[in-house]
This record gives sequence, C-alpha cells and structure tokens, in this order.
Amino acid sequence: YRLLLSPLKISDGGVDVLEAFQEMTEEKTSEEKIAFMTGIVNHTPESVIATNQEGRIIYLNPETEKMFGYTSEELLGEELEILTTELYQERIQNEIFKAAVSGRVWNGELLNRRKDGKLFYVSTSVSKMMDREGNFIALIWFQRDITQTKRYQEEMIKIEQEKAETLRILHENEAAINRSLNKAKRELQEKNLELEKRTYELEGEKRRLKEAYE
Repeated sequence: YRLLLSPLKISDGGVDVLEAFQEMTEEKTSEEKIAFMTGIVNHTPESVIATNQEGRIIYLNPETEKMFGYTSEELLGEELEILTTELYQERIQNEIFKAAVSGRVWNGELLNRRKDGKLFYVSTSVSKMMDREGNFIALIWFQRDITQTKRYQEEMIKIEQEKAETLRILHENEAAINRSLNKAKRELQEKNLELEKRTYELEGEKRRLKEAYE
C-alpha cells in the first residue's frame, strides 16, 4: 500500500502511473483509486516484484506466488537471489544496476528456480521507480514465463541441426558414391583399352600366322 499510495512514476519513458489514470479516476476516492490500481497489478498475467536498494523483496503480486510456488510471507524481506539460479551472475546484476542508475529499462532473459527446485526461463524487464521529487523508491521487476517458448525454440534448433546433419551425411554419401562410380568408370576404361590392345595384338599375331602358313 505504501507503494500504491505514493505518487509514483516509472523512470524510463516518464510514464506517471497516477497521471495515466487521473482522468478515469477523477471522481473516485483515494481508497477506490488504490483498489483500482491494486486490481490491475493483481490481475496482470506477469510476475511483478518490487525490491529496495538492498535487493530485498518489498512487494509481489499473486502471479509471483503462482509462478515461483512461494507465499508472499515467505518472500517478503528476502533477497531476490532466492528466486534465481547461479546463472544470475554478478555481470547481470551490474548491468541492471547501471541501467537503473541511468534511468533505462533493463530487458533480458533469466533462468529462475521455483520453490520445488524446478528451473524455468523468464523474460524480464526491470525499471526504477521514483517519487515526484526523483527519490528512489524501488526497482520493479516484470517477469513472464517463456519456458515453453524456449523449449519450442530449442526443439526447432535441434530439428534444424538434425536436418543439417542428415543433409551432410547424404552429401558425403553422394560424394562417396560418385567417387566410387568414377573409379569404376576409370577401371572399366582401362580394361577396355587393355582389351582393345590385346585384340589388336591377337589380330597381328593372326595375320603373321596366316602369312607364315601361306
């Protein structure tokens, strides 16, 4: 509620959350505005997580609980690394930090881990959230499960690799067959030449015998 009550804006692109909904909520009370905005976040099909400057989780929506298998009580106050794998390296953390400092949105893919240990891929977008005075409030993480898409891509890559390997083998076999055919053709030509030579020699021998007989 502290986040929702604050006049927030996402730094990248200057999207002001309150201003974005100001017209449609002018006649609503503060409680109704909070309920309206909370409903949007709670019904989004993406995981939404807010972390403080220490990287600890200070907010998560219901989709995050569903995606990772944790309850909000288990995650609030924990470091974000509880949801990631060792592939979430210092390099990626530095990239996100640099993007946040410069006011940019960081986009990328991460390999996360559920509470039951199951690994899955997510498409991630990280934005810095500030108040109207430009003071830091939180980093907001939007994550979408792309495991099925990744599996499909990996399967397609595997199929293409198998196809390429099959074509390579076919080409090699075709080349080997052509080499064998060319070799057999040369051997046949050599034998024909030898046969013609032998025939010519026999014809000469036959003529000499005839002449000797005569």
